[in-house]
Amino acid sequence: MKTVYLVRHGKAEHPSGAVRDFDRVLAERGYADAGYVAKCMAEKGYVPDVIMSSPAARAIQTACVFAEKFGYMQKSIRENQSLYDNGYSAMLSLLSELDDSAGSAMIVGHNPDISMCAQMISTDFDHEVKTSSVIGITFDIDAWSDIAGLGGHVILFENPGTLSKKKKSLKKDVEEHVTSSIIAVLSTYDIEAADKVSDLVHDASRDIAQKFVKSISSTEPLNH
Repeated sequence: MKTVYLVRHGKAEHPSGAVRDFDRVLAERGYADAGYVAKCMAEKGYVPDVIMSSPAARAIQTACVFAEKFGYMQKSIRENQSLYDNGYSAMLSLLSELDDSAGSAMIVGHNPDISMCAQMISTDFDHEVKTSSVIGITFDIDAWSDIAGLGGHVILFENPGTLSKKKKSLKKDVEEHVTSSIIAVLSTYDIEAADKVSDLVHDASRDIAQKFVKSISSTEPLNH
């Protein structure tokens, strides 16, 4: 069994005539989004044995964010120029040449190549790939050289948009549970008093929920 993780680089600074496309760096949001997606992957046990990246600034910075969350040495990230300018076929070529001792590999690159590669090597992927998105595809093979021409199965698809919805849902659940619990306790002592402070309880619950969600999903941008 082999698994491939395809990552589109994080959101980068807007193009500028003074900066080459190759040299565009991650925006603050790019660091945060990539860090949160990487953290979710690590918590689920989706950690690659090998990380390969386009050498473009925004891609290698994204790869470093993921590596930091995985406990993967940044100096071990394999940069390859073909991942910047040779299309999705370069991704397949690099994957097919991997040592079979590696059970999984991550490629950090650019669109449309990431999207095209995901569609070409899987049988069930047809989604918009936003910045910092990751697609995990597994193959029932023992040798990387057999990956070409096979249809893999998607086991993971995460992007900052879906993760943001999950955080909002969690915040709402926590807020409702905290509110109902506090009101229930207060009501056992004095129902009328509990009703009078219900607005304060709602405000406090909202603050608790917000801080809780922030604490479990916070990510610190790397210093670059």
